[in-house]
Amino acid sequence: MNPHLKSQPTIFIIFGGTGDLNARKLAPALYNLYLDGWLPDQFSIIGTGRTSLTDEEFSQKILEGVNNYSRRGKVESENWNKFSAHLHYQVSDLNDFTTYSEFGKKIQAHEAEWSCVFASDLGQHIVAFVHDDRPREVVAEQHGADGGPADQH
Repeated sequence: MNPHLKSQPTIFIIFGGTGDLNARKLAPALYNLYLDGWLPDQFSIIGTGRTSLTDEEFSQKILEGVNNYSRRGKVESENWNKFSAHLHYQVSDLNDFTTYSEFGKKIQAHEAEWSCVFASDLGQHIVAFVHDDRPREVVAEQHGADGGPADQH
């Protein structure tokens, strides 16, 4: 394992975080990476979806998926409590620019909490689209490289 990569703060944004693909594949994989020591100490997983959920309700959905689909079987409470502290949820509408503005605020809050002062300290941002009802190309067309609307570029 490259210790430099592990040490970089990382934020995962999962579009479709309440869906079946996340429950069966992505969430169990991230949990197993955490248990295996491959995730950095400073990480955040932000699930998104159209359903209104609290962070705790989202965490419960993820727990159910991990318990059902993880290669390790049911979670141990102590490990889960540590992992689930990194889980967050945001209701999102991919057609609404304020969704992306809210992501920006959450990312900035995490980076401030993690004392990311210099550009070299900033974390990695990993975005996953794990739902099938919205083509990824549409999102890419609507939003520019900086996260703003494409028509502003």
